[in-house]
Amino acid sequence: MSCDHSTFKASVSVTRLTSEEGGPVIGYTADLTIRCVLCEQLFQFEGMERGVSRAGPRCSFDGTEARLPLTPFDEASFRLAMRPAEGMA
Repeated sequence: MSCDHSTFKASVSVTRLTSEEGGPVIGYTADLTIRCVLCEQLFQFEGMERGVSRAGPRCSFDGTEARLPLTPFDEASFRLAMRPAEGMA
């Protein structure tokens, strides 16, 4: 009998990116995996390039882990980003 995959478990870990072992942190990714609780089947992320990038989301080479770039929240940057562009107000 096949599983209808009706219940899920998501796991998230945060990775600190460096350009060299022990070097300064240059970025972060949230690494996400999803699996069915009933049968433990891993799910694959579709439509994502493979690898790691600070410029956009990627996934592991087997597609089972999404790697989403993120940055610490900064209230000042948020307010600046939410300000209407000139001529748009």
